[in-house]
Amino acid sequence: MSELEIKHFDFEGLDQDRVGFHPEHGAYIQATPFATWLGFGNPRQAIKTHLQDGDLIKGVQIRTPSGVQRATVLTKRGVRRLLFRANTPIAIQYADSVLDMLDELDRSGMVVDEKRITDDQIDAGKEKLNAIAKRRLEERMDYKSILHALKLGGAVDDEYRHVQNTLYLSLFGKTAAQIRTTQEQRTGIMRKRGEGFRKSNVAKDFLTEVQLTLLNNTVLATIAQIQQRHPNGASTAQMLDAIGRAVTLLRPALAGSLR
Repeated sequence: MSELEIKHFDFEGLDQDRVGFHPEHGAYIQATPFATWLGFGNPRQAIKTHLQDGDLIKGVQIRTPSGVQRATVLTKRGVRRLLFRANTPIAIQYADSVLDMLDELDRSGMVVDEKRITDDQIDAGKEKLNAIAKRRLEERMDYKSILHALKLGGAVDDEYRHVQNTLYLSLFGKTAAQIRTTQEQRTGIMRKRGEGFRKSNVAKDFLTEVQLTLLNNTVLATIAQIQQRHPNGASTAQMLDAIGRAVTLLRPALAGSLR
């Protein structure tokens, strides 16, 4: 993040000397002058009322005509939060632009600013899309296929959970819930600020590569049996029998995954 990024807002009439760059927190704007410029009658109260932790940085050294002074400044997040709280034309225009982006996100699933996107961002986007495509492929191979076969066979949710837990217990000695609480999360949806993954409720996100491969192979072996023996759907007993046969077939790989 550079100082120029926050100047992208182009706040006409705001002294650009109020904009700076903090080595740890990135671009900032001096808090009180910005709140005043936004039209808040009591800028200090507005800052106190509307902002959260992470919106402010206190004690930043600011160069002014009278010399260096310490001041409270807003991070980019703080700038945006105050913009949403203000009613001046520039604030309304900014809020509308954000709402337009959210509308576009609802329609197409992504928002791309062709004028500002960089080659690095394009490469990162390709990498993320490839990862999503890989996860979608794995989903088609995972136990959702088992759920479909069970539904065709007339099973209900409780029976599906029983089959799922039997699958995980047979392979890893743990239920799906136990895997989520005893193993480290390895995949999932990244947090917006890049601080690791969002907390996942999907057991697969906690599996090692070896465990994930074993799960996928077991499911494939299970579904192959179901499609051959019970093409119109499987009962819970039939599915458990197929899982047992698949686990027996893959027992050598199973032993390696539990070492």
